[in-house]
Amino acid sequence: KKPARILNPWAAKEKQWTDDSVYHHELLSWFGLVEFLRKQGALRQTSVHLANFSTTTVYGKSLEDSYTLALSPQFGSTFIDVNKVFEKSPVKQLLFSITDGRVQNWPSIKEEFIAEAKRHYYFHIQVGRETAMSQDLKTSGLPVLYDSGRNLGKMLIDLTRPFVTRRST
Repeated sequence: KKPARILNPWAAKEKQWTDDSVYHHELLSWFGLVEFLRKQGALRQTSVHLANFSTTTVYGKSLEDSYTLALSPQFGSTFIDVNKVFEKSPVKQLLFSITDGRVQNWPSIKEEFIAEAKRHYYFHIQVGRETAMSQDLKTSGLPVLYDSGRNLGKMLIDLTRPFVTRRST
């Protein structure tokens, strides 16, 4: 196996990622999903939002903001601000979460997060081992998939295709 390459050597050491990191695979899957949406004619400046959660939750409300946010990693403990992740929209939206770790504040947000997720077309991808969050989501009847991180791009396209192709025709 060849050694991992740092893909952004100009960044501060704590903001760098390698070509074998989960973050890199998350980026590949997100940019692949955006390209899929574009090819399906379903990509709009306001149709893609991104919430980046780690030590804080940062929310991009447009495609441009989401591009910037996707390339602005946070590495640290994981906390989710439910109000930033879920828009208070009466329209059901396609939403998903991906995490590779334990969400530190899960016990305090679990009920609200699950209630909000059930209002939408939602699924969760857990990279690595099962966590309290993935267990609780699954127990509540929400779709949870597990992966090493290497199949995220294909998984996202497969999971979103029925929704996207139905909406764009």
